[in-house]
Amino acid sequence: MGRFQFPRTVLALTLALVAGNSLFAGDENDKHNDRVADGQVAGMPSPQENDRRIVRALKLGNQGEVELAKLAQKKATSESVKNFANMMVEDHQKCLDELKLIHDQSKSNKDVRDEPSGAKIEVKDGNETRVLDANRTAVVIKDDGKSRDGKMMIRAIDFLAVKEQVCKETLNACKDEMNKLEGSEFDKAFMGKMVGSHTEMLATCKALKGYASQNLAELINRGEEKTKEHLEKAKQICSEMKGHTATTTTTERTSAPVKTDKDN
Repeated sequence: MGRFQFPRTVLALTLALVAGNSLFAGDENDKHNDRVADGQVAGMPSPQENDRRIVRALKLGNQGEVELAKLAQKKATSESVKNFANMMVEDHQKCLDELKLIHDQSKSNKDVRDEPSGAKIEVKDGNETRVLDANRTAVVIKDDGKSRDGKMMIRAIDFLAVKEQVCKETLNACKDEMNKLEGSEFDKAFMGKMVGSHTEMLATCKALKGYASQNLAELINRGEEKTKEHLEKAKQICSEMKGHTATTTTTERTSAPVKTDKDN
């Protein structure tokens, strides 16, 4: 029997995407210093803010699935792979719409904007001037000239924003590599990526739902069940492609002409 494999480069990129998602764990250290939101204690994220952070994390996986599935809609040759890609676009886009609704509902007039805007600030340290992203990188705490001995103080990095950037770069690299593949090689790479990404998404759902509000946790539960369906379907298609490859190889071997002494 032949072994089902997909290109090592795509496998490496899949693992890199999973590693990028692990950065979310560091976000708990980002307390949005000196900030009061939704009546919470300064420096502590409100339940609404927690939900928005979880939504941002969940959006990354769903957006990645949609983009890769749209690529598969154009390049896939197998009918089962095309049908799977169509299902991915429909189901994950629906999930994105529901996440946006919960995100918008969590907003309040007391909230400070908690999503990256790309605003830039200039920081002068002696003769050196640095340009920082006010939301993604750091926030400068003004020096009063006494308590910090004239030195700058910068808030900790927002690791969720870093995760967003890492996932974006990894997704683009993965698309570039998959664009180089054609025919059955693309189909195998895409379905292998789907098995990996849905396995990771399933683990993400299980980990995050314990920190979400009731409404968001219910959505995550539904998403978890849908992810299980997608994962089983992806595994089934991979198995079918593996069997087809093995059958084709066997047929080619048995149909090959047998050389005799006369042929020599």
